[in-house]
Amino acid sequence: IKAGQMVVTSHDLLLLNWQKLGGQPVKSSGADAAIWKEGDTYCGLLGGTKRYGEDGWWPMMHLWTSTDLTHWEPQGEFLEPTPLTGRYDDGACPSFVPIGDKYALFFFSHRNGGQYFLGDYDQQKRRFKPYDHGRFNHGHVAPGGVHAPSAAVDGQGGVINILNINDGKQNDDWDQIMSLAQHLSLGPDKRLRIEPVTAVATLRGAHRYRGATRLAANQELVLDDIGGDTLELEVEIDPQAARWVQINVLRSPDAQERTSINFYNYDRHLSYWYFTPGEICLDGTL
Repeated sequence: IKAGQMVVTSHDLLLLNWQKLGGQPVKSSGADAAIWKEGDTYCGLLGGTKRYGEDGWWPMMHLWTSTDLTHWEPQGEFLEPTPLTGRYDDGACPSFVPIGDKYALFFFSHRNGGQYFLGDYDQQKRRFKPYDHGRFNHGHVAPGGVHAPSAAVDGQGGVINILNINDGKQNDDWDQIMSLAQHLSLGPDKRLRIEPVTAVATLRGAHRYRGATRLAANQELVLDDIGGDTLELEVEIDPQAARWVQINVLRSPDAQERTSINFYNYDRHLSYWYFTPGEICLDGTL
């Protein structure tokens, strides 16, 4: 903490024993780091800082390079200016990977949760210019919010992504859980597509189907034939004029305990967070 960056390596198949490279940390700004190799050069990306501009907060990420993982040279800011606007805040926990014929930069904001940029990477200048932005979490970071992404290429042009999930109830311990793995790819419009990894199919069991069902306003409809503590839901919602639609899972018989999946349909600004029409938010506070 506040000492800089160091690299450790391991040849232990169980990853129990590690060796530090170099005698002292590299003095650098920022906190969290990502590393990759281009030819004979290692690239180290440092996130966790931010600056304020005309469009609000913008994450700052600085690139460093090395040929031996011990001696590092600063290369300046990694992100090029872009007309994109959004709730970025700081760029902690960066992860930079190719996806399709573009690149993706994943990061975490302490105010707005897990996020990503899609863009073009100039290897000669070692600069990244985003053309699209999105969030993995559209509500509060906590409770129950999506924390930092961890991404790796799948070898076929796509990306496998796993996220930390903050607990639904406050705990003084650092006790996050991990999300199911996601498969990320680019669509024909060069925007991100997110779906479960194919391995999830091995977890599927008894299938239940519920046809078109009209929901009465301000009433709860309990589906007694659908239950369990591990479910995969495929739901199509036609909200019509409803301000929001709520689906309760992990619900106790008396409804005193539940996790709510809320779809906000062009609602008024409920708070600072709900500003985009058509948002899906997870509320695990009850």
